[in-house]
Amino acid sequence: MKDAKDLISKWDTIAKFAEAAGQPYERACQWHKRNCIAPEHFPAVIEASKEKGLLGVNCEFLHRIRSEELARRRSKAEAA
Repeated sequence: MKDAKDLISKWDTIAKFAEAAGQPYERACQWHKRNCIAPEHFPAVIEASKEKGLLGVNCEFLHRIRSEELARRRSKAEAA
């Protein structure tokens, strides 16, 4: 998996991901739209991923993809 969108897409729908992670649908939509998951929600996402049988979804992975997305945004803003 390369980013938050890719992770969320492992579920058939965003709604199914939201339910699995115990999060409101709108929050999951925002994560997908922003391609970024806030650290306080990592435990729920990790647990949902484990239940789905996804390997490698842990705090380190989630921090890495979050950092990469935030760096991409900064770079894009600086270029504008």
